[in-house]
Amino acid sequence: MYPSAQSPCKSSNNAQETLEIAAGTSVLSRIPEFWRDQPRLWFTQFEAIVAPQKQGDDYKYYTVTAKLSKEEIIQVSDIITSPPATEKYKAIKERLIGCYEESDDRQLQKLLSEMELGDQKPSHLLRKMRVLSKEKIGDDTIKLLWVRLLPPSITTVLAVTENMDVNKMSEIADKILANSKLTEVSAVNQNKTNDDTMTCILAQKTSFTVKISRMGNQSSKDQITYNTDNCLNQNEADQLKSLVLEELRWTRNIAIGQIIVSLGIALLYGIMKTVDKRIR
Repeated sequence: MYPSAQSPCKSSNNAQETLEIAAGTSVLSRIPEFWRDQPRLWFTQFEAIVAPQKQGDDYKYYTVTAKLSKEEIIQVSDIITSPPATEKYKAIKERLIGCYEESDDRQLQKLLSEMELGDQKPSHLLRKMRVLSKEKIGDDTIKLLWVRLLPPSITTVLAVTENMDVNKMSEIADKILANSKLTEVSAVNQNKTNDDTMTCILAQKTSFTVKISRMGNQSSKDQITYNTDNCLNQNEADQLKSLVLEELRWTRNIAIGQIIVSLGIALLYGIMKTVDKRIR
């Protein structure tokens, strides 16, 4: 007996169910884990993601629940264990926002005394300050608070654009900061290159000095080998070898002079003792 062929209608229903499951899985993967520090913003994004699905209240309620951690589940445990008959999504949304959204007074305190630029762009700082203000503080005040948090290299330039829209000012501030960072990186790299070159020169000079000392007083720069894989080219190496030879000649001459002076003093001392004995 051969299995009976599946009816076209049933096959179509199975395909539709598969597509719906795949679509639901795709939507769920695009929803981030719940943001405790920005609960209202998280729900705004959540609703934007699920809107095309045109699902009802239950779907949104269970999808939100699936994105909560243990700590967040505890905060809504009574809703989950005994959900309301209607508007489950509204109930869990209001509870989570009420638990984790900071009060207006707290957000104002952060805006006035806890903001800093750090590693972010000036425009990013401005947006965060606007979020905290909740449109209760005008742009002029936000601009004043924002400019005070910028480094002098930026505020000096912005001083001539004080009548400009704050959004345009933030774009200019971003460019100034980016250029200053490039300049700092270039300066650091240049200093590192200079330090590496100086270290290499000192090491090569020490090497030449040791070789010349071993070869004796008759050494010449042409007798001293140089590793061309080092940091100096051949001309620079020759100049360095000449300098080392000259320094060593001066050192030897000084040493000879010191010996002669010592012998002269000893001889003079001997003569003085001889004369002293004869006088006695």
